[in-house]
Amino acid sequence: MLWLGPVESTPLKRRQLSPDVNPTGVFLVTRAVIPHVRARGGGSLVAVTTGGVGMTDRGANAYWVSKAAVERLYLGLAADLREDGISVNCLAPSRVVLTEGWQAGGGGREIPPEKVEPSEAMARAAVLLAGQDATGLTGTVQRSESLACTAVGPRAARDRGD
Repeated sequence: MLWLGPVESTPLKRRQLSPDVNPTGVFLVTRAVIPHVRARGGGSLVAVTTGGVGMTDRGANAYWVSKAAVERLYLGLAADLREDGISVNCLAPSRVVLTEGWQAGGGGREIPPEKVEPSEAMARAAVLLAGQDATGLTGTVQRSESLACTAVGPRAARDRGD
């Protein structure tokens, strides 16, 4: 759920929807999936977050707060699930990905081409993170374009034959 705008003009309903939809949705899906991943003997959980969590210069406060909650949930969950062989990471786009959600909630903002990230970069990074287990990358927030350029962790090294 995306809302762009300064705090003083953010409707209360929008402010309430961001933390209701974003972290609660991730929580519900994650809670439902954990038993299945455990039963398989391990695997990977990946939550999509935003590059804006650390930003303080523009008005998307409700959205950033909700995505920061997703990051805190997953960073804490990584320690809880490591012994089960489950990797838990967040994936943040390096630049703006012009999804349908962005186009619907972006307030008609024009994004310069150099600030747009191809959706393929997110897809490549998601595949790399999904390929991790708890012996590899876990408990991190990764940027898509930097991750998509490299294979990471012990599992990636095994797959390369290192």
